[in-house]
Amino acid sequence: MVDEALLLVAIYALAGVTHGMVGFAFAVVSVPLISLLYSPATAVGMNLIIGPLLMLYNVWLHRREIAFRSVIPLLLVGVVFIPAGAVFLQTQPESLIMITLGFVVIALTLVSAFAEDHLRSIMRVPGLGYGFAMLSGFISGAFSSGGPPIVAYLYNTNTDRRTSKANVQLFFLIFALTALMLHLQTGVVNGERALRALPFVPVAFVSIRIGGYIASKLSTPAFKWVTDAGLIALGVYLIVVHV
Repeated sequence: MVDEALLLVAIYALAGVTHGMVGFAFAVVSVPLISLLYSPATAVGMNLIIGPLLMLYNVWLHRREIAFRSVIPLLLVGVVFIPAGAVFLQTQPESLIMITLGFVVIALTLVSAFAEDHLRSIMRVPGLGYGFAMLSGFISGAFSSGGPPIVAYLYNTNTDRRTSKANVQLFFLIFALTALMLHLQTGVVNGERALRALPFVPVAFVSIRIGGYIASKLSTPAFKWVTDAGLIALGVYLIVVHV
């Protein structure tokens, strides 16, 4: 029991520091590792307890950096399409969709690294952001994994990655709350999993602050390099786990 608790502390600390540094990947790190200890459903259920609390805290930490005026319209579009995703995309192959997303995230990141100005001019085409928000909503409704499209868009449209990092936290909060409500109905989130997860909330809170502190000490070019590496890792993860 003690060994299990220590492993969970290590997992949530690693996930929190990673998310605190790059602004995403808490679930990408924590869920697969916790699935080695319990069933995947238990890992997802525990994450759906900790995730919304952590994202609410993170939004509070970044409240002065979030560009609410530009982000909220995108967020509203994403939320509107969550129910549509729950209805329509569940009939589609998750693996094909996620593998495609993985390649898109990697491609956008590489273009951003070597032709940043050109990519940013393309990504700022009027209305394109709503398409990414819509896609995030669809995928969130179907598979509870709606982060990658909006992360790829926001991280490749703003000259300041720190603002992008702040903006995406608001999406994560709303999507996490939506997923929590959906999975309360399916039974993936239940009392047993909540009791198992809640003791580790302080670990996640402290570790995300540590990650944020590390990120704050990086220069702007170094922070972009770190987030580029994180985006490529996210794309590779989406491909590998769904092949």
